Amino acid sequence: MKIIKSSYGVLTGLIAFAVYLLTISHSITEFDSGELAAVQATLGIAHPPGYPLFTILGYIFSKIPLGITKIYQLNILCSLWCVGAVIFFTHTSKLLLDNLGKLKTTKETNFSSKIFNLLNNNDPDAELLKYIAAVISGLFFAFSLIVWSQSTSVEVYSLQFFLFSVIIFLFFRMYFYADSEDGLLGGTNKGWILVGIFLGLGFSNHLMTFYLLPALLFLYFSKYKFTGKSIARLIIIAAITFIVTAGLYSYLIVRSAQHPQLNWGNPDNLSRAIDHISAKYYEGMFFAGIDNVLRQLKFLFNSFGFYDGKFLAGDFNINLIFCITGIVISFISLRRYFYFNLILFLTTVLFTVNYDIPDIYEYFSLSIFSLYLVGIPAIILIVNAFKSPKYGALFPLLILSIILFIRIGANYRVADESHKHLFEDYVNSILKTVDKNAIIFANNWDYIISPSYYIQYVEGYRNDVQILSTQLLPLDWYKPNFVRKGNIIIDSLLRYEDASPLINKSENSIYLAPDIYRDEFKRNVFRIPPNKKIIPDVLLFRIIGDDKYYPAPDPDFLIRMPKTKSVLSKYVEDLICFMLVNRIKYELNFDKYERARIYYLKLVENFPDFIIPPEVEKYF
Repeated sequence: MKIIKSSYGVLTGLIAFAVYLLTISHSITEFDSGELAAVQATLGIAHPPGYPLFTILGYIFSKIPLGITKIYQLNILCSLWCVGAVIFFTHTSKLLLDNLGKLKTTKETNFSSKIFNLLNNNDPDAELLKYIAAVISGLFFAFSLIVWSQSTSVEVYSLQFFLFSVIIFLFFRMYFYADSEDGLLGGTNKGWILVGIFLGLGFSNHLMTFYLLPALLFLYFSKYKFTGKSIARLIIIAAITFIVTAGLYSYLIVRSAQHPQLNWGNPDNLSRAIDHISAKYYEGMFFAGIDNVLRQLKFLFNSFGFYDGKFLAGDFNINLIFCITGIVISFISLRRYFYFNLILFLTTVLFTVNYDIPDIYEYFSLSIFSLYLVGIPAIILIVNAFKSPKYGALFPLLILSIILFIRIGANYRVADESHKHLFEDYVNSILKTVDKNAIIFANNWDYIISPSYYIQYVEGYRNDVQILSTQLLPLDWYKPNFVRKGNIIIDSLLRYEDASPLINKSENSIYLAPDIYRDEFKRNVFRIPPNKKIIPDVLLFRIIGDDKYYPAPDPDFLIRMPKTKSVLSKYVEDLICFMLVNRIKYELNFDKYERARIYYLKLVENFPDFIIPPEVEKYF
């Protein structure tokens, strides 16, 4: 029993980590993974709001000599943050189960009294059952899709989950044990200092820490009321939070002034830093209309049970029963706890559904977090309600274990990224097939620009090649910070809509990513000089100045497609096939049948499910 008491949280975390290790990516994944890993490894400046805490801690961890690649090492760090979140969530579960009486509904009914007596069963095994229920709650949380998916690759949300878990644990501990008579921050109230510090750490990692505040303020004033002392203490806590937050965000100004390799936004003065922290660049994505709200709500509810159309995969599904039961019993018997979770859920959802970004899932984290919190009393209730005199709690615990294993099995296939190398392979292959000192125009952050930062700045592969983001070129900070000099002539008037100045003046080979060709060049959004032409190369289009034949390298690149394909991985596969088909057509136009056959064989061998157009297939 002593071992359980002292180590139950750590043991829960170790169980989670053992499974996480099987699913951690060894490579770059989609969205921000490449950029964030590069920023951590090189101590740079990330996209808004900058994530200084995440960057600094990642940089320190990246210096530990583990004998593995930097990207794998930083992916493991994210797994460790999630393990920390699981440990603190498990301790929060036990803390809540020990103090349910302090959350008890003031006006009891006979029904609420019966439920509360079940929650606080006084048999000799009650304490052991609380530990077991806390561990089960922690494991359900650990293998929720939203937590598990953040343990596999570099993202700021893994650290944010850890900070959320710590803040909620510290806050509930103060709510239950602090004595209002101990002065502002004296005696048992000293712990509020820690709450302020960790809130500051939360804000310095991600601004969605704000989502916590309404629910925390509700509980705070429900205990301390609106008195001069309670407001004064709150002002001190807020001051501590601000000092920690401002201190860490000052990293942006200090580090930017040192001109790191990755210097997103160049926040080297207070004005630029404020714009960066407030995410001014993304302001057009907020309050994007009712269609966006409905789309994000649909995504949230799909994530509960049938994530990406996969049966039983998601954040709740089969164990949604604990959530619903927890909502009912907390409304009846633990009214303050019910309102805390309701405020947390609604605050998160109402803000998140008004934000129009593709990787919205993680922004719903606290709403999902609240549903796991509200389900904690349900687990102990079910154990107590269905245990028998002969077998004790064996039967309900067996049922809970079966549900847990079903949950792990269903989410494993969705969370597993151990086999995913597509995005690193794709950018490596692009870099392999272009000329020395080439310039590549690309506009897709998720699968070209972000991975290229890690590959070029950390791994040092093909640093001679410049990949220019057409979306960022109009911004005044981008060219001096991200466009390297050398043989490339940079025109201060270069803008996204017309690349002619650079193309005309540069002697370097210039390429276009296929999505720019399909989505922008064809619609005359991206323009080149009238004396230039575009031809398919291997994985990119190439800009040329005449009608002669231009040979391309053999397609001897290796791109490992994932076993489970996401929307983005399917799209990248489509781009690769699109380019190979166009190169085949180009070779055939010049009667280079043997060369066309090389690309054809690559297409059919590597992408057997791709339907080759009849006008190409007839030649082979």
